[in-house]
Amino acid sequence: MKKILLFAAALILSAFCLSAASADSGEFVFILKGRGNVFWQVVRNGIDETASERGVSAVILHTDDDQTPEAQLNICLTSIARKPKVIVLGAATRNVGIECFKKAAAAGITVADIDGNVTIDEARAAGVSMAFTVTSDNYGIGKLAAERLAQIASSPSPRVLVIKGLPGSIVSEKRARGFVDRLRELMPGALVVGEPDAYWDRMKAMNTTLDVIQREAQLDYIFSVSDAMTTGIVEALKITRKADRIKIISVDGLADARKAVISDRIESDVAQLPYLMGKRAVELAIDSAANKMLGQIEYVPTPVLTKESLLANQSPYFKYLR
Repeated sequence: MKKILLFAAALILSAFCLSAASADSGEFVFILKGRGNVFWQVVRNGIDETASERGVSAVILHTDDDQTPEAQLNICLTSIARKPKVIVLGAATRNVGIECFKKAAAAGITVADIDGNVTIDEARAAGVSMAFTVTSDNYGIGKLAAERLAQIASSPSPRVLVIKGLPGSIVSEKRARGFVDRLRELMPGALVVGEPDAYWDRMKAMNTTLDVIQREAQLDYIFSVSDAMTTGIVEALKITRKADRIKIISVDGLADARKAVISDRIESDVAQLPYLMGKRAVELAIDSAANKMLGQIEYVPTPVLTKESLLANQSPYFKYLR
């Protein structure tokens, strides 16, 4: 039966399992996206440190970038030959994730998702039983961003640009849909001027923003579905001297973005806590190897970071910021 656990409950469960769920010999393989993406670097840190603490062998593999789904599938096929206990995949796209999981499951390997690119139901429909998914509520992240915009908007009819990631990414689509749906509820007069894909790439995001600003002189806000692209958006606003007029709301809560929030270059950022995501992926993988779970869904918290909240540093989740 599917179980949806809130993070507080998961921490309690983890505390009881830590001593009982020591790992047997054998590898745990974690296949992540682009090695140059800071989000995935932080996820890797969470995996590395937790695996070391738990005494398990964690093999962490990356694609070279976030734009080559086929390369990730090749990494999956190579990993299957290693016959690990568990493969945890942060899939580039839903299709790549399903194909990897089908082949791994056929080889008798336990499979699981990190970052919510393949849902439990999608895997089941493809004939695969996933052990778990550990992710953020990506649709909810979009809603939180829209709620923040509604709080700070000076006009009932702002013009808003949404910059998405890789086409086919369920993470990107859910964040964008959550944002647009909630914005329409809260601010019916708001106009979304476009939802271009920037492929999780800083330069593409910068150029996309420059192109839109040329034809949208009255743009008020930009919602970026990832900090990986937001740095390019910040640069575009600097180039066009629009930083004082156009406000950015981003997602991830990475170190450079937090500095940009404090320095007013980004208005706010919905944090994903990737370190915690990596940590929980290891702990859940150990439990799944001991046949303790099937179809478990765990959402990590997603606090909204503002200049005030960061300077106050009072959230219990801020200890997981990296």
